[in-house]
Amino acid sequence: MKKSRILLFSILTIAALVSVSCGDDDTTETLPYLTGSPKFEFPAFSRPDIVLDITASGVTDDDGNEAEYFWYPSYATSEKDTIKTYTLRMPNDFTTFSITCTAFKEGYYSTSTTKTVTIVSEDRENGSLTGRDFDIEKDFVFTDSRDGREYWCTRVGDTEWFRDNLAYAGSGISVYDDCSDLAGIFGMYYSWNEAMEACPEGWRLASLDDWANAAKVAGVEDADKLASFDSVAGAFMGDIQFNKEAMWEYWPNVKITNKLRLDVTPCGYVLLDTEGDNNKFQGMLEYASFWTSDSKDNDLAYYRYFYEDKADIMLGSGSKESFGASVRCVRDVK
Repeated sequence: MKKSRILLFSILTIAALVSVSCGDDDTTETLPYLTGSPKFEFPAFSRPDIVLDITASGVTDDDGNEAEYFWYPSYATSEKDTIKTYTLRMPNDFTTFSITCTAFKEGYYSTSTTKTVTIVSEDRENGSLTGRDFDIEKDFVFTDSRDGREYWCTRVGDTEWFRDNLAYAGSGISVYDDCSDLAGIFGMYYSWNEAMEACPEGWRLASLDDWANAAKVAGVEDADKLASFDSVAGAFMGDIQFNKEAMWEYWPNVKITNKLRLDVTPCGYVLLDTEGDNNKFQGMLEYASFWTSDSKDNDLAYYRYFYEDKADIMLGSGSKESFGASVRCVRDVK
């Protein structure tokens, strides 16, 4: 199961951190400890083949003299490099790897810091997302004139829908600002007020009625726009992989068919910090949430959401200012 693999990876990562944090000394001599631990800037996500210069600092001996440092990326086959600033080329492979920086000085125990990075790309042909297909008889490409980004689109009933989450960066936030490819993969996350203005000219934010009409196409005869749509989530969900791992965890009661070709994936949601930058992303690989254009009252608006082990498409409401969700743009067939 996906959660088990994620948990195992987390445990292994923690174990690696613990295992390199102590000196590798076979003698019984007790040595003093260096002050501090290695500090260096390292992205959590990166595109392939990016070259980074990484500089270590933060560790001194008892006299305030800086320690020396050596580096070791987990994919390396050569010996460790001893240098303060390390030049690293990201591998051309969609994987997660770690780099360890160890501070050392003669007569002291060494101390280490390990950080991980996941290699990603939004390239449709050879990128992180696999399991999608484009049918020239059912789908078409729309280019947003504001930034040149292309979106796959399809027709559902009498409405044309984006198959991708909106990724317009003129508003909203990305899951990780330092890697623009993530916006192309997961889309941006918008407050309701932003979402109402985010779609390109000629398109609009999908409404409760739009979602209800799509549910009818999926097989719900009397789709109530203010209720859950029973047993049709799989018709909207895409069996899509991110870096070779299924995004939706398998649950026997959820039959993913992607009948409507909308490629819904579990990109989660965000609790927006309206007074700072302490935004909290939640529900990644569990939830998909989409604003509707319908307001519930002065403070709340409706959104549609999917959950990994539920076959229904559910209805929720969130703060117009402090809840962030994905956006699907639609337009009426001419």
